[in-house]
Amino acid sequence: RGTYGVTDSIIMFKNSKNKDEAWKLLDFLFTTEQRTKFTQGEGFLPVNKEEAKMDYYVNNADLAAFTALLPDARFAPVIPGWEEVAQITSDAMQKIYLGGDPEAGLKDAAAKANTVLKK
Repeated sequence: RGTYGVTDSIIMFKNSKNKDEAWKLLDFLFTTEQRTKFTQGEGFLPVNKEEAKMDYYVNNADLAAFTALLPDARFAPVIPGWEEVAQITSDAMQKIYLGGDPEAGLKDAAAKANTVLKK
């Protein structure tokens, strides 16, 4: 069992002149009420257990099926070069699906990915 999860990031710059206000805004945006408005408005799956228990997700068979997988979600690593490694992997898999040699394709992808990760 499992599913692929994706994340977004919110950052605050070190030299921000309004850190206290920014933290207050983030605290507000991530209250269950505000987070739920955003999540449902965007058509996303719930981001925490409290949201997942809401009728909106529980009573919708399609959403409930995906919501049930969330505890088993695996996320992309947050490391430098990940997007490039993901593209290398995707390109290699596409070549394999189109008839390319799996062993050669994966070896080539691994070499390219290792080069990226060593930067």
